[in-house]
Amino acid sequence: MYRPPLAITEVRTASGKLVRRFAPRGRRALEPNVADLVTYTLQRVIDSGTGTAAAIGRPAAGKTGTAQDYVDAWFCGYVPQLAACVWVGYPRAEEPLLNVHGFPNVYGGSIPAIIWRDFMLRALEGVPVRTFPVPDFSRNTLFPRGTYLLPPSPPDDDEPADDHGPPPAEDRPGRGRGDPGPHRD
Repeated sequence: MYRPPLAITEVRTASGKLVRRFAPRGRRALEPNVADLVTYTLQRVIDSGTGTAAAIGRPAAGKTGTAQDYVDAWFCGYVPQLAACVWVGYPRAEEPLLNVHGFPNVYGGSIPAIIWRDFMLRALEGVPVRTFPVPDFSRNTLFPRGTYLLPPSPPDDDEPADDHGPPPAEDRPGRGRGDPGPHRD
């Protein structure tokens, strides 16, 4: 759901009486299963990808980012109840983030992911652990279950064509055990 940014969520008097609460209406920006597929993929970033330093011991999804020459680095992540982004860089100049607090090169999976983890651990204290919805992989029409993520490359002119097609799903790594297949971060 898309909701416009909102800086103030409620106004109270000095004694604490609620004067007004702001709750912007949202509108659907993505079909739910598409969002679930994206979240499923972004969970892999924290579980086993470039953002493992952001692991918080509960379901979370996120994405690292690093600018050319290490001049900016960020980590954006979320759990079902909260999203947060961390940016690291110099606000007045694009200076490379080199040799910062023991990190030879600062990239999204380093200092920003660590800051995000530390923030989320505190922000989520006492907040119940929730899981993300599981996507329906059978509705993925771009790469239906049982197909390769990328089509095979065409053969070189001097190589004979392989007319046998892809191996059966059960012969491919990661298939046949409830795993939807290879993941990319």
